[in-house]
Amino acid sequence: MKLLYIADRGFARYGGRYFFSRPNYVNTNLYKKYFDEIVYIARNDNYNSTFYPMEERAKVALLRKNDFKGLRHTLKEWEDQYDAALLISDVYGFFAIRQLNKLNKKSIAYCGADPLQLYLSKHSFLSVIKGYVLYVIKRKIVSHADYVQYCTEILYKRYPCRCKKLICSNVEIKVYDNVLEKRLKKILDGDKCKVIGLMGRVVKNKGIDIAIRALSRLGKEYSLEIVGEMDTQNWNDYVIKYGVQNRVTFLGYISDGDKINEWLDNIDVYIQPSRSEGLPRSVIEAMARACPVAASNVGGIPDLIDNKYLSNPEDDQSLADNILKLMGNKEHALNQAEVNFERSKEYSIEVRNQKLENFYKNIKK
Repeated sequence: MKLLYIADRGFARYGGRYFFSRPNYVNTNLYKKYFDEIVYIARNDNYNSTFYPMEERAKVALLRKNDFKGLRHTLKEWEDQYDAALLISDVYGFFAIRQLNKLNKKSIAYCGADPLQLYLSKHSFLSVIKGYVLYVIKRKIVSHADYVQYCTEILYKRYPCRCKKLICSNVEIKVYDNVLEKRLKKILDGDKCKVIGLMGRVVKNKGIDIAIRALSRLGKEYSLEIVGEMDTQNWNDYVIKYGVQNRVTFLGYISDGDKINEWLDNIDVYIQPSRSEGLPRSVIEAMARACPVAASNVGGIPDLIDNKYLSNPEDDQSLADNILKLMGNKEHALNQAEVNFERSKEYSIEVRNQKLENFYKNIKK
């Protein structure tokens, strides 16, 4: 069975080759297990150095932004190239799904994030309008799709479908049995210096500014380390503004999984103060290393973390208080290390693969 992968970002042509972003690279490797071949339709995006090269034989159609006529033409022209279509894109997915129905092709909607929450967090009139438009679009897609894969239960409740569904993230996590023991020992040893960790692209939506403000409310024994793609120029000015320039370290992008695990093992608490999220991989990775976690109550994060360690986005005081709850009380930290580690097993690669195998096996019938 052949799959058509429809996306609206993260694809580019550069130096005579096609490239795609890490999330698309991860997704492709995953869906290759369930389909004989994958072809791609995507919006032509800007290339950057973090993109992965695609196989030279990959069949890719890159379209201009909002080229819906080109989308419909390619769907028809490639009719014999695919049996089912995976709709990663909301906008292209909306315009593709009726055409797919006409062509008698199976449609699979992927619901990995809440666009309404994302655009409401930007606090501008145009963003609010765009958020509600995309909210309606996503609800239309899931209502017309043959199958829907949600990354979290919360998204299913907001964008319900009446078709066959799967609630399972594409996040790939390995859980090692010896991790918890090491974490508990680290907590009991209790270093005087407390290291807070945060992963993700260093952009406002990830709450980097909220994290820095929260740090400024904590004692000088607390420091913040940030891992992710970044242009630190503006953020350097921000840390100076809040007087924490000697307590914030930007570590840059780390691609090696072992190094990420080593870094997570060395921090004391992980935070995710995002303004919007789907089901954040970084939080699950931290849980799999038995990290205590304080985060905002957005997206799928409440499915992962106990409510008493969640705060509203923008509330840096509450975030700081939750960090102190975990770091100022070893009993709280020990409990959350154990709870988070056990919960991370629900997202282990073995559990995820079994869920996906059963779901996509039914689609191929």
